[in-house]
Amino acid sequence: MPQSPIRTLVIDDDKSVTRLVCKILADHFADRLEITDTDDVQMALGMIRANQFDLCITDLDMPCVNGFKLLKSIKEADALTQVIILTGYPDENAIRSAFILGADDYLLKPISEEVLCNSVHFMLNRFFRLRSEMDATVMRSVAT
Repeated sequence: MPQSPIRTLVIDDDKSVTRLVCKILADHFADRLEITDTDDVQMALGMIRANQFDLCITDLDMPCVNGFKLLKSIKEADALTQVIILTGYPDENAIRSAFILGADDYLLKPISEEVLCNSVHFMLNRFFRLRSEMDATVMRSVAT
């Protein structure tokens, strides 16, 4: 049975970054991802509250709403959503804070296609494993 695509949201206030990330994702994962992108952080917050995303790739330093608040909102909407943080600032405290708030990976800009693809591949494997485990749990509970 084919897997349904992973609902993916790419968020960065720099439109050129969202275009680049979306192109990389489409080139490498076109059949496995359903990609939505925005450079409007307020719109992203509304989309996160209204939709269930399986994977979010977001900048950390954005106007109006910083990436930490966005990360917190993503995890509040669905704790199982995988989150990859992108940033141009390799601050040790920021990295630690991101992981404490639930980030699954933390990548530095400029974006390396190979590093991004490796991270997304890892997230996809984890997502499918979790989905499979949850399905098996549901099937066991139905059978009893």
